[in-house]
Amino acid sequence: MEFIIRSCSERQLPEILEILNEAILNSTALYDYKPRTMEVVVNWYAAKHAGNYPIIGAFDCDDKLLGFASYGSFRNWPAYKYSVEHSYHFIS
Repeated sequence: MEFIIRSCSERQLPEILEILNEAILNSTALYDYKPRTMEVVVNWYAAKHAGNYPIIGAFDCDDKLLGFASYGSFRNWPAYKYSVEHSYHFIS
């Protein structure tokens, strides 16, 4: 399978929401008890953007988002200021 790696934009938020909710409902990858809402994903995206953390997507030849990876602060304590946490999620 061929795919293209590039940054995600707000345009991909519905696809990101779909991927996250599939993982919440059908795996143990995320520790949420109920599906996320678009409002939660919009706020998540805004926080990533404000922190200058990338959201990197894998897209098929039809520009469908196959999965994404993101980065963010690991802990909010001074000793962790150079540490980041990463996650990645793909459609199954």
